[in-house]
Amino acid sequence: MYSTPHTSKQEVSKAPHRKEQSSFMHSKKTEHVKVNALPLPEINRNAKRKLFTQTKSVKRNINTGSELVYKAMEQQAEAELQIELIKEDLALCSRATVRGVWLVFDPAGRGYVTLKEVKDVLELFKLDASDSAVKSLFARFDKNMSGVWEYDSITDMIVPIEKDYRDVLYLKGKEEMLSKEALMILKHLIKVYVESETGNEISEGMAREVFDKLDITNKQFLTLFDVT
Repeated sequence: MYSTPHTSKQEVSKAPHRKEQSSFMHSKKTEHVKVNALPLPEINRNAKRKLFTQTKSVKRNINTGSELVYKAMEQQAEAELQIELIKEDLALCSRATVRGVWLVFDPAGRGYVTLKEVKDVLELFKLDASDSAVKSLFARFDKNMSGVWEYDSITDMIVPIEKDYRDVLYLKGKEEMLSKEALMILKHLIKVYVESETGNEISEGMAREVFDKLDITNKQFLTLFDVT
């Protein structure tokens, strides 16, 4: 469906070597519900894009420095929109479940995922990412700042915001083996997550540029007068 782009808790053992996709998928067969048997959500997905476009087209009476800030915010908003739409696509796959995605990251069944295992998944999917981007992505879903991902981390990563799509995803139960289509969508989702975190690296330099433009008198701090 998608084109392929060219601890405080310490690890108790190294993550198992992943030779092929099938090597980290459990072979246990469980009955799964077909998507076409589920009540599909009646949501106009184009409405989200339209709303975002309208938001971007609002004219602003601001200075150059603030415009750079808005540009960075728009880029992040666009990435988050794309992420949400991909999550919805994943929810609509007949064999795509939270449990199945969790086992991609935790094939050994230890109950948590380390930074190394996230890097292993990126390598498995042949996704290039800078070390800082991977760490930023890891921190995004390390909700307890414990140095590991827990099951809720994967839930936050793949479950859509829209209730109807969440219901479709959860009604499929705990199928443990993702379909090929689900794996491709998951790969695309992770790719966009990484790209959005890579964008955050750029925005740090942009923040310095914005600050310098707004700090006209070089006082090394900003007041409300500077940004309005």
